[in-house]
Amino acid sequence: MSITRLMNPQALTAMYGGIPSFIGTEVLEISFTQDGPSVSVRFMTKEKPIKKPARWPNTYDVVHMQISFGTIEVSRFSKWGRSNLVLEISSQLMDDRERLMLKFENECELEFSYDWARIESINYGLIGSP
Repeated sequence: MSITRLMNPQALTAMYGGIPSFIGTEVLEISFTQDGPSVSVRFMTKEKPIKKPARWPNTYDVVHMQISFGTIEVSRFSKWGRSNLVLEISSQLMDDRERLMLKFENECELEFSYDWARIESINYGLIGSP
C-alpha cells in the first residue's frame, strides 16, 4: 500500500522492511467516527513479518493491524460482506490530501480522502488451522 501521509510508519518498516502491500489481507472491521471525522480499518494478514517483536510468541499465524485515517471525506462505501479480502489498493496524492481506494474480492469498495494516517496497533493472533 502506498500511504504517503502515514505519520508513524516505523513499526511497519522495522517489521516488514517497508509498508506491506495489504493485497490478500482481510478487512475485519471498518469504523467511522464523527471525531475528525475519521475512519479506522482493522486488517488481518497471514503475511508474517521479516522481524517479529521479541515479545511475540513463536507460534502465531496471523497479524492484526489497525490504521486510522483522519479528516476524511468518504466518496464511496458499498457491498460490505462477510469475507472482505483486499483485491486492489490504490492511492492518489491530491493538493493537501490523499485519496485511497480499496477494492475487495466480494465487490465491496471503500474510497475516501484523508489528511493523515496513523498506525494504531499491530498485534499477533492465532486462529489455528482446521
